[in-house]
Amino acid sequence: MGISIAFSKSVKNTLHLIGAASFITAYITADSESFRLVHVYCGYGFGIIFLLRLCWGAIAGGASSLGALWRRASMVKGIQADIKALQIQRLWNWNRWYGAFMGVFILVMYVLTPLLVLTGIGGYEEWGGKWLRAIFEGSHETLGEMYLFIIFVHLALVGVRYVRTRLLESRAAVSDPAVN
Repeated sequence: MGISIAFSKSVKNTLHLIGAASFITAYITADSESFRLVHVYCGYGFGIIFLLRLCWGAIAGGASSLGALWRRASMVKGIQADIKALQIQRLWNWNRWYGAFMGVFILVMYVLTPLLVLTGIGGYEEWGGKWLRAIFEGSHETLGEMYLFIIFVHLALVGVRYVRTRLLESRAAVSDPAVN
């Protein structure tokens, strides 16, 4: 008895949406003292969603697993080999580039998330006193900015893929005599 693909995708998408909302809310409320608790609780929520995504990937497997993510990210090695060997035809494969770089960016997000959450907790809870709190807060802010940049790159890749897919579909519809 396995988990249906549709159910697995809906759980993954729900966790993705909640995680994105909690990060954006935490980012927006980061500099406001009056919304500090909102920032903190959204940060905790973001960390919990991250742990749930890791657990779901282990349970459901497939595209949600860390192994699948690692395989996508390691496609960069094949691209590098094709560049060195001047395999021009293989380098024109958009899906390969998209998969490789999306895998790398998501893997970086998976590495940064625990660091982002832990530096936030360390700063809020004042681990190590005031001097270490300043280090945690500075690191937390820098990691947040890096994470936001990666989110923008992630969204840009998704947007380019969407536009590319729509253009290819419209070309196929124009060139298909059965449609006209």
